[in-house]
Amino acid sequence: MLEEIIRREDVSKLLEDICNSARYYDKKSSNSMGYQMYFGVEQILFLFYDALFKYKIIIDDMSYFGDFFEQIDKLIRKIDNFYDISNGINRIIGRICAFKLGIKDVEDEESTEEVVRYIYDKYMVNGYYIHGFSSHFSGKVLENGFPIDQYGHVYDKFKKVQKILNEKNHGALLDKNFDKKKVEFTDSLLMGCYYSVNAPMFFSNLVCRNEFLKKQEYVDDYSKNDYNACLKNFYKVIYGLDLSETEKNTFVDAFKSEWKLIDKSHSNISLMLIPRDLFKDELLDIDNFLKNNKELGFADTICKLFNIRSNIVVCDDIMKRHIKIINLDGYKKFVKEEKKENIKTELERTFITSDDEFAFSNTYGKVSMLLLVGTLLIALGVILTILMFS
Repeated sequence: MLEEIIRREDVSKLLEDICNSARYYDKKSSNSMGYQMYFGVEQILFLFYDALFKYKIIIDDMSYFGDFFEQIDKLIRKIDNFYDISNGINRIIGRICAFKLGIKDVEDEESTEEVVRYIYDKYMVNGYYIHGFSSHFSGKVLENGFPIDQYGHVYDKFKKVQKILNEKNHGALLDKNFDKKKVEFTDSLLMGCYYSVNAPMFFSNLVCRNEFLKKQEYVDDYSKNDYNACLKNFYKVIYGLDLSETEKNTFVDAFKSEWKLIDKSHSNISLMLIPRDLFKDELLDIDNFLKNNKELGFADTICKLFNIRSNIVVCDDIMKRHIKIINLDGYKKFVKEEKKENIKTELERTFITSDDEFAFSNTYGKVSMLLLVGTLLIALGVILTILMFS
């Protein structure tokens, strides 16, 4: 669906710039729109993908794309926070819609209503619900559809982990009902990307977001597909729980089995799209929306419309004829080698490469020894200096 756009040379170049230049990705975050969940390059990358998706769904005319692209590029470079970038994208979409519809005065009440109804019809009534999932399953979904009761993860092994956690009074670490067959969909491509790089969410939360991992630096280890960092995080959870050897092995077996099954080290972004008209969900009452927002003006009305979110829970199998798949590259595809080295955390640099069960390098012991030797050498230097002056 987005292949034609992403293959463009200018788009490919901007994707690379977004992931390598601080001018693009070093922005202020916000608690609005869920941006507090994102860290690093992925925030601006997902926003850009979301902009391309909105353009495709709503405007879908490449004759306007050059102007759209130029405005988006300037917006991302000049605005210093994600929330304002998101609203700026929405305003650009709205103005291009007005231009496409032949509207000159967007602040005219009737013109605003015409653009709002146009976006509402394209993006909501005839739009899509989106489910971000592990890219390992995308081929199977395209071939067989989406059977809710056969999602494919190693649930049996995580049920054992969950049982141990409940016995240790830490059941909140794995807050998942493995027997309830349901899948959640969102109408936001931005959130779909987030769910995909962190899929399955129960696994990424157990590995990177819990009470045993206080520092924020751990949060995006999973979305980076960093096996070593995630395994180190998981060991912190294991030792924090004070497990027996048998319980430790149960935890590690579940971790390694799931990581191998979804081929997490090589995963990208996969999004499943299903038409909204398949479901009898309650759509926004556009007449009331327009009536209640007359005083906002064109730009703010457009932004408010886009910021209305809708989620659904699907409990029935989805036939393959109803499914569209979007596969997108994660930030690692675009990051240059020298930047890959720079973004490594100290945790990654000190972690061993061995995959043995519970094998840790004596990093802290080595550091302590070096400090001791350094202290002794300094003391020796001071003593020699005193003797020479004497």
